[in-house]
Amino acid sequence: MRRTEPAGDRECGQPLPLPADIAAAQGRTDRPDHRHHQGSRGVIHASAVIAAGAQLGKDVRIGPYAVIEEGVVIGDNCSVAAHAVIKRGTRMGRDNKVYEHAVIGGDPQDFKFDPDCESLTEIGDGCSFREGVTIHRGSHAGSATRVGSGCFLMAYAHIAHDCTVGNHVVMANTAGIAGHVTVADRAFISAAVTVHQ
Repeated sequence: MRRTEPAGDRECGQPLPLPADIAAAQGRTDRPDHRHHQGSRGVIHASAVIAAGAQLGKDVRIGPYAVIEEGVVIGDNCSVAAHAVIKRGTRMGRDNKVYEHAVIGGDPQDFKFDPDCESLTEIGDGCSFREGVTIHRGSHAGSATRVGSGCFLMAYAHIAHDCTVGNHVVMANTAGIAGHVTVADRAFISAAVTVHQ
């Protein structure tokens, strides 16, 4: 049972007393500053985590609790929404939109994968990665997963390691392509369809 602050002589219309833990928290000064920072790089939420070695272009917008790891390159006019993660080794062109909870450049789901290897995820320009999209990086040193320009990946679509996706490809909700698959320009992969080699 929660302990409450004593009510005292509360008059009609005054708020009820708060539980003690909430009352104590109201006076805290160590809370994170949730205001946005606007500078030459764009608008970056104060709670975003951006590695010192990440390179951000002009007019980039980074939302609350987004994570941009070491060695990431993000081009001009891109946006990364709340809780999205851009992993190391990702190179992204300009005008891309990464929505909430998407993970770009994650480790491959491959038993042979060495997490210390230097592999890449390369994204073109003008792509849209909706909520929960996952794209995995290449599975061995020097390899890459590549997504062309103008692609639209709907919610929860997945691109596995070492894939090459052409320009203007659409992947509908929960569509997935397994490792080493090549998708030609302007392909449309319907919802819940899985493509493997």
